[in-house]
Amino acid sequence: MADREQAIEQWRRRVRRVGGGIQGAFAALWLGRGADAVLDLRVAVVLGSAAGLLTLTGVLATRGTAPRPTGKEAAAIERDVTIATVLQLVASFALPVCANLAGRAELALPGIVLSVAILLAFLGARVHSRALLVGGAALGVTDLALALLLPVGAVPSGVGLVCGALQLGIAVQGFASLRARKGARIVGAFPRMSAGGSP
Repeated sequence: MADREQAIEQWRRRVRRVGGGIQGAFAALWLGRGADAVLDLRVAVVLGSAAGLLTLTGVLATRGTAPRPTGKEAAAIERDVTIATVLQLVASFALPVCANLAGRAELALPGIVLSVAILLAFLGARVHSRALLVGGAALGVTDLALALLLPVGAVPSGVGLVCGALQLGIAVQGFASLRARKGARIVGAFPRMSAGGSP
């Protein structure tokens, strides 16, 4: 039981860091696409670049906080995480093709966003992360609401901007939680150092 809980904790950190990088990349693409549709290319480039830079900063700031877990329990979680991630990536390529063939190209991005939301919720359940569970649910509900309520022509841009911002927020929250843990470990080392112990 102790090994299982430790593996879950390690993979929770791993998913927040590595997954946060992937989430940030998706967010940058969605924000750029949404801004390009309703504003212009320059704004889209600036917005997408800013999201990408924020994501890169988060990844670099959390180095060393989520090494790849090892062990039997960790391997089982890794298998589930890998399968779910691959399925989502396949969906990201297949859904736009299906939407175009059906003559509903405006539903391509909402379909991709929904697949990401399902992945986040699954990962949240698998690694016991309430933040990912709530984030995935919020992303999915927001995506569906926008797809149903917005005019057809405004769906891609609305989903891109709103869900892109939400996705970026989920990623940043994950980086912040990892950074806080990293800071707590550093602070916790000072009493031992002052007492003559090794850092």
